[in-house]
Amino acid sequence: MASWIAGHCLRRKQNAYVVRGYEAPVGEIETAVAEIWAEVLGVEQVGRHDNFFELGGHSLLAVRVIERMRQAGMQVDVRALFVTPTLTELAAAVSPQANIVEVPPNRIKFRVRKDYARDVAAGATEGGRY
Repeated sequence: MASWIAGHCLRRKQNAYVVRGYEAPVGEIETAVAEIWAEVLGVEQVGRHDNFFELGGHSLLAVRVIERMRQAGMQVDVRALFVTPTLTELAAAVSPQANIVEVPPNRIKFRVRKDYARDVAAGATEGGRY
């Protein structure tokens, strides 16, 4: 079964090149994104009109791609890859001032009862007391 899946994924990657043909990335951003995709997806080359998901991408790899893009100084939201899955569209969505959601620090105060450590050591917290 695993060999069938691997063969199926390889055929999908090869078919993506046959259907559209290869057109090299244009510009600094497209080239950088293409290099990231090639590395993450394990393909030799990525063209301007290639679709991330047709090349074998999935949600976990999408997160990895976005993280690598951020490390390279390209700000883009992970949702953009699902909405604009081709290289050209994603490169156009890259913005130096993208709307990145920042998570504020947790300001909730948590008090630990003085006898909590003793109860944990004694196994008394299993009953849902805490």
